Order: sequence, then C-alpha cells, then structure tokens
Amino acid sequence: MAISELQWSLIALGVAGVGGVFAYNKWQERKHRAHAERVFRQDHPDVLIDQGAERREPLVESDSTGETEGRIEPVIGDMPPAEPAIAQESAAEAGHAGLPDIDPRIDCLVRFEAAEPVTGNDFWSAQRHAFELIDKPVRWFALDGSQGGWRVLDAHAAGRFQQFCCTLQIADRRGPLSGGEMVSFFEGLQQLGDKFLAVIDYPQRETVLADANQLDAFCAGVDAQIAVHVVASQSPFPGAKLAELAEHAGLQLRGDGQFHAEDGGGHTLFTLGNLEAALFASGEFDGLQTHGVTLTVDVPRVADGVAAFDRMIALGLRLANNLGGELVDDNRSRLAEPALLKIRDTIAQFQQQMAQQGIAAGSPTALRLFA
Repeated sequence: MAISELQWSLIALGVAGVGGVFAYNKWQERKHRAHAERVFRQDHPDVLIDQGAERREPLVESDSTGETEGRIEPVIGDMPPAEPAIAQESAAEAGHAGLPDIDPRIDCLVRFEAAEPVTGNDFWSAQRHAFELIDKPVRWFALDGSQGGWRVLDAHAAGRFQQFCCTLQIADRRGPLSGGEMVSFFEGLQQLGDKFLAVIDYPQRETVLADANQLDAFCAGVDAQIAVHVVASQSPFPGAKLAELAEHAGLQLRGDGQFHAEDGGGHTLFTLGNLEAALFASGEFDGLQTHGVTLTVDVPRVADGVAAFDRMIALGLRLANNLGGELVDDNRSRLAEPALLKIRDTIAQFQQQMAQQGIAAGSPTALRLFA
C-alpha cells in the first residue's frame, strides 16, 4: 500500500519531534552539569590521622601472688601532632558551608543536584532502596530555598528540593568502610542519579578507603571499655538491696537491663549490670539473687573519663562493703589501689590522645565513631 503525502508529513514531524526532545535533554544535561561544577568546585579535606596501633584493650596483669598490681598496657599509636582546633573548624566550615553536624574527618561528603525539584518523600524512599546494603550510617541533607539553608532530610521531610548532600560515615566500632560497601555506595548514587537525572560530585574512592583505614587505626588505639566486678565473698547479693543501693547512688534502670549513671544531659557515665546472664528488670528484684555485678565505663564516650571512673569505683567499693563482696578484675584478682591508679592514668592518656586529634571524648563526633 502506497504511503500518502500526509503520512509522509506525519512521519517527518514525528522524527523531528523525537530529535528535538533528545537535543533538549542533552542541552539540559550540559546546563545542569556546568551549574553543578560551579557549585561543587571545592577541595575535600582528608582525614588528618596517621596509622595507629592494632585494636587492643588495656590489660591488667597480676603478680606472682595472684593479686593485681595494676600493670596497665595502654596501646596508643604514634600519632602526628594535631592541627589547632580553630584551624580544623575553619577547614570544616570552608568545605561544608552551612551543613549541620558534619565532620570531614569521619564523613565522606557527596553533593547531588537533580535535574528538577523532587519531593522530600520521593527522594527519601528512593535513597532507602539504593543504600539498603550499606551498614555504615548514611545521612541526607536538602537545600531548603524557603529557609535559605540546609536541613536534615528524613522520611517526614515536606517540600520540594533540587540540591542535596549525602554523608557516609567511614568508620565506627564495627571497623572501617570496606571496599564492598564503597562499591555499593557508588552504585546507589548512580541509581539515584539515573532516576532523577542528577549531577553527582563523586569522591575519590581510593582516598576515602585510605582515610577510613587510618581513622579506624586511630580509634583502635583509644577504644577501651573499662570493666570491674563486685563478686560475692560468700552468699549471693539480694536483688532488692542491690537495687536500693544503685538507686540511692543516683543510677537509673534502663531498657537494656542495666543501671546507668548519667551526667546532667542524660548521657551515660558508666553502667551497672548483672555479672550473671539474667538482665535486671523493674519489679523483679525481690526474687533476684546474683553472685556479682559488673561496672563499666566506655572511655571514648564519656567527656571526663577520670571523674566517671572515680565515681564508678566509689560505688563498687560501697556495694562490696554493704553486700559482702570484693572488687576484682576480669581474672577475679582483687583490685588494689595501685591497680586502680594505673587504670585511672590510662583513661587519662586515652582521652588526651583523643583531644590531641580534635576528637574529644564524649563529643558528638566521638559518640558517632564509637557507637
């Protein structure tokens, strides 16, 4: 069947329309890429941390008599001198202008600009699917034109946004960011980029992984959870009396089955838990008996670790005196005063190392790193 002139005209118009759309999309892509290059063109500071020691806990060694002398073996890596805190803050502000709670030493920052504004809910749903294989914390921020600044993006974010920032935490207590997680992160970004026709400011993969390993090495050198125990000398401790002493000392029982000593802001200074398998539970102390309790201070997560340790030991001795017990270490060796002083000094050393690196113990950055 012959094609009429009208049909030929319609075919020609269709081809021209498709070509026009293709050319328009290419023009939009070049426009957004040029704009993003202007917005995103800035240096990314590296993690200013050298390789540290292998992750090890402080050791309390016993002498030939079996009584703890208090020989503590702190493992603190040789670290370069830290930059002044003011200089570090200035670098952070320059690299991450206006973004809340960003620390360039632990966060890998990626800038992301969609071709058109996107609803917060749509973007949040898309990124959850894209990053579901990544264990490290991922956070998103959106540039809010109406507020004139960056805001945290979550499942309840209302509004439409075109510019976003993503941060990937490169280390925590589980270890450094792995190569596989980095691949998943890049693939997730690419999925989002394809979905929203976005321009993405990709970081250097090798640099991020190197920084992650260096940061983890530093963390390993100062990561210590100091635990002491109060064990029954003869008869087990009655639960009701134990709870009474803990509450009188100002500790609060939480849902994790432990008593928590808190600072003025509600942050944990140290914990008191059952040495046996059963967790403490409200309303069950009358029928509870235990042969011991454990007191633990998480050194990197406490602002004044020495003061927290002193308060913890004072409570431990009070429990021992009132319940008929003894303060011991993990090997059930009695903790004499020299041992306690050594542990105290070690806590001070760890926290000094953290301060020298600009990551103060108990600070928001430290709480994220040692989560």
